[in-house]
Amino acid sequence: MIFEEMMRDERKAGREEGREEGALLAKRAFIFELLEDVGTISEELEVQIHELSDEEQLKVLHKLAAKAESIEDFEEEAKKVLA
Repeated sequence: MIFEEMMRDERKAGREEGREEGALLAKRAFIFELLEDVGTISEELEVQIHELSDEEQLKVLHKLAAKAESIEDFEEEAKKVLA
């Protein structure tokens, strides 16, 4: 019985972790999708965004990407968020 409960808890934790990672992947994808309309970001910044796991920072970057009139504007503001 204890083993079954442990396995159930492990599966539940795994599903929650998977959902969280999926949400982060989606937020990153939305940022890149918005930026496609204004240009191509630097490889360095692209890597930083791909490695980012802070939801609040991703939320801010998403908003910045939505408002960006140019890649330069986005990169300048993004560097402040990621500093």
